[in-house]
Amino acid sequence: MLLFDVFLEPIHMYIQRISLNGFKNYDLAEFTLSPGVNVLYGANGAGKTNLLDAVHYLSACKSFLVSSDSQNIKTGGDFFFVEGWVSDDAEQLDVQHLQCAVKKGQGKVFRRNKKEYEKLSDHIGLFPAVVIAPGDHELLHGGSAERRRFMDSLISVYDKNYLNQLIQYGKLIEQRNAFLKQCNERGLFRDDMLEIYDAQLCEPALYLFEKRNELISQLLPLFYEMYGQLSQTDETPRITVKADLLNENNPMELFAKTREKDKSLLYTSAGPHKDDFEFTLSELIVKTAASQGQQKTFLTALKLARYHLIQQKTGKKPVLLLDDIFDKLDESRVKNLIHIISNAPFGQVLITDTGKNRMNALMDESGVTSRELEINPKITVNEAAV
Repeated sequence: MLLFDVFLEPIHMYIQRISLNGFKNYDLAEFTLSPGVNVLYGANGAGKTNLLDAVHYLSACKSFLVSSDSQNIKTGGDFFFVEGWVSDDAEQLDVQHLQCAVKKGQGKVFRRNKKEYEKLSDHIGLFPAVVIAPGDHELLHGGSAERRRFMDSLISVYDKNYLNQLIQYGKLIEQRNAFLKQCNERGLFRDDMLEIYDAQLCEPALYLFEKRNELISQLLPLFYEMYGQLSQTDETPRITVKADLLNENNPMELFAKTREKDKSLLYTSAGPHKDDFEFTLSELIVKTAASQGQQKTFLTALKLARYHLIQQKTGKKPVLLLDDIFDKLDESRVKNLIHIISNAPFGQVLITDTGKNRMNALMDESGVTSRELEINPKITVNEAAV
């Protein structure tokens, strides 16, 4: 157990059963899962990653692969429906029946125990999940929005007020930017109105800034330990906040100083919506100086640290989704990863691989008992689990 883990045993939440209808490459399929380690094997294109994405939908109300819900509707169809039955080993809550439905032209509906949420944000944190997948490289090579999204989604799991402040801040920035464009079209900028927007932005701006800094201070110790266990090296990973409010800690003053620039650009050029996070390894920029193996190790350790922080903050063990873990990780580090997830506080784990023999050998070597499920979209009810 990590030095920083809580002493109370976290609640082990897991999916007992999941059903897919018209989701990506699935017509109709149902899978029964173990509360421990599940190995999902099958040919490329069989739908292993799609099953992980369906689990992610039940956790976060969205895909971890694509931004548009309609892209997950099976070709030729006009809807998809995913439902799952979530339980916990402490029997502290009844089985939760979660349903997510998307129909072309009608948006998304999410229900818990057949009752529709008024706001999808109300569901965040009930059933947390952490995914480690090849697409994580966008955290390094994508724009600052990718890194902000990663940090924001993490805080939002355990801090409802943060999510509310984030939504409010985003709406105000959109309104301020729209006002700047209107002023330009009319040929008259009203500083008095801009000051009103700036005053409204102050509270959420400060909250986002402070909570992001707090996150990094809490995440780093976990990150160091996970990287060391995974890499077995003395390399030092680090995350540094790059924020306008580090240099000017009064949001009102910050917006005032950049107002003339904003009038020229016609958008708000400074604030938490421009924050970034710099990733370094032994003081070198990971994006440009680290090998592919080091980058993958960095990202995997970061996601494992995310897992531990969620567990500490919520008292729940997230479901861990591991997609194609052999991608850019050598066998020794994969073995280290299997060893890590086989110990506390990890609970339900779903791992994908093209064949079961390689993964079985690693599980046997680590002394891990796993459930095997053959993934084949032609199987309507999964009977291949052993």
